[in-house]
Amino acid sequence: MSTTTDTALREYFPLAQAPHCGLPHGRDGKPIHAATVFRWATKGVRGTRLRTKMIGAVRYTNQEAIAEFVDELTRKANPAETRQPSPTRRRSEQTAAAKLRADGLL
Repeated sequence: MSTTTDTALREYFPLAQAPHCGLPHGRDGKPIHAATVFRWATKGVRGTRLRTKMIGAVRYTNQEAIAEFVDELTRKANPAETRQPSPTRRRSEQTAAAKLRADGLL
């Protein structure tokens, strides 16, 4: 009898297989080492850990978890895209908007 949980668990693969499951090769053209993937899951990178599940004594992950991990690292590496304006900048913008409103331009 197959359940939703059984189907979802089939998507997972052991961390040792992760380098051969769609991860791009490293800078030197070699596959990413399994120890690197294990480190991503246990220690993380820049405060982000690869999401995994433990089944018995084996740690598993899936393509979705790897994509989320890569997306989060990319977001952290490009902070300008998500950076909030400084309080000084915000005050300047508010002052300029108030002046434009007072002059009837906004």
